[in-house]
Amino acid sequence: MISVSQNIFTVPKNRSDHFRFVARSLLYVHSAALVTLVFLFYPGINGYKRAMFGDMLEGVAYRPHVYRVLVPYTARILSSQMPEEVKTSLRVSIKDTRLAAKLGWDSDNIPAYVVVTLITFCCFLGFAFALRKLSLRFYPNMISVADFAPALGLLVLPSLFRYYNQLYDPATLLLWACALLFLAQRAIIPYYVFFVLAVINKETAILLVPLFALAFRETTRIRKIALHVGLQLIVFGVIRIAVLHAYAANPGGLLEFHLNGNLLIFEKPGAIVYLLAMYGLGGYLVSKNWHSKPSLLRLGILFVFAPLVLLSLFFGNLDEPRQYYEAFPFVFLLSLKTINDAWNVSGNSSTAEPP
Repeated sequence: MISVSQNIFTVPKNRSDHFRFVARSLLYVHSAALVTLVFLFYPGINGYKRAMFGDMLEGVAYRPHVYRVLVPYTARILSSQMPEEVKTSLRVSIKDTRLAAKLGWDSDNIPAYVVVTLITFCCFLGFAFALRKLSLRFYPNMISVADFAPALGLLVLPSLFRYYNQLYDPATLLLWACALLFLAQRAIIPYYVFFVLAVINKETAILLVPLFALAFRETTRIRKIALHVGLQLIVFGVIRIAVLHAYAANPGGLLEFHLNGNLLIFEKPGAIVYLLAMYGLGGYLVSKNWHSKPSLLRLGILFVFAPLVLLSLFFGNLDEPRQYYEAFPFVFLLSLKTINDAWNVSGNSSTAEPP
């Protein structure tokens, strides 16, 4: 079994490598802290009436948002374990400040807000380390680029914050990046750990199942792949049925229907410009020298991004990029090769054999 911590947070023993580790870690910490602040302030995590923070925490929010239980449940458990004097101190020191008013933090849930802030920061920080590992896995000669590129990946995220942020968004980024990393490493047991967490976090984890088949298609017999696919479908079904049953009495439906609103998007010039800029730049960076990029990334983004766009057409907002966070690691890695080649960094242009 491959250790998750060793795979993502490996500390080198060589002195010069140790210095690089410290330097990039500080870079990631500062970047993650900055993105966490933006995530909390703009547009915030407590503005959507169907998924208010307190309602998500208590499990009384509207469906389908209440189904994304991993972060709210974790925050509820951790905040409930705080000593009462700590909770009181947090409420007294924060509740009447301009910061609390700006963030929309109600006094009763301040301890949980603090916990969610820490979870959010840890997710963004872990996401940066996972992106570096992924970069070196697919492009092993791009060491210098792989050191600073994850910070750039983090700092790009605020440009995708639009309308509302949700509690489970940072976890989605981290869990999908780690799942992809372990698939690329053919590390089945760690992959299953993150697959289960991803399923608990959000139902889009079902898209990891075909990704698993893609990752193992050239090294594993079809029968064995089919057994794993069947097992993952069972795990997904059991978890999601349990969640659906637990919140069957909540208001709302299995999905929110947004097709009518999306058809009116052409009446919003700002949204059109935003979509053209996002898809134009992203499409260019991803597709440039397409056939020179690892096949798992090329096939993976097709199997992940296309269903997400189709789902968002009917059940989301087309101009809300947070709905495509599952595809972000693929976009980042495919774009990284394009950016590296454009800069023509000496000795950093080769790629790994497609895993």
